[in-house]
Amino acid sequence: MMAEIVRIEGLTELKRKFESLPRDIAKKAFRRSLSAAAKQARDDARNRAPLGKGSKRRGGRLVPAGTLKRSALVKFDRTQSNDLQAVYIVTFRRGKKQQKGNRDAYYASWVEFGHRIVPRKPKGSRWKRKRGLVSAFSLAGRRAAATGSVAGVRYLTNAFAAGRYKYLSIIETQMRANFEAAAR
Repeated sequence: MMAEIVRIEGLTELKRKFESLPRDIAKKAFRRSLSAAAKQARDDARNRAPLGKGSKRRGGRLVPAGTLKRSALVKFDRTQSNDLQAVYIVTFRRGKKQQKGNRDAYYASWVEFGHRIVPRKPKGSRWKRKRGLVSAFSLAGRRAAATGSVAGVRYLTNAFAAGRYKYLSIIETQMRANFEAAAR
């Protein structure tokens, strides 16, 4: 999903308040309001995420149902943010550290965008490399034998599309509250 840049126009009084505050206080108030909207987007994506039919073995480990819902998080991207803009990303936990708490949703993008069905290596088969030939058990051979594809669910994209105006109103109300609290 591409990031969408949203510009709020016509809020002249908020802009004046923003410019009248010291830079660090205004930045903190601005980021808090965007964080509140990002957390609401995370919750909406969590509610729309599909729930698996049960625990499954994936890659030698057990992935319990509901892992995708539990692993949703909001990250602040410091590299793309500055004093005038803040970037929050709704994403999912992945990696070795998350496996211990059953929060590794490495498959989140597969569910969102869909994927090909690639047959597994048969049990008891040996991995033999043949020169010039693609073995039926190699990754390239299994990809060539792909039996079909699974369509994506688009839970994250649909959650954002359905709630974008709600998020803008959250940003506006939070900005008003944060700026008024900072101005005191």
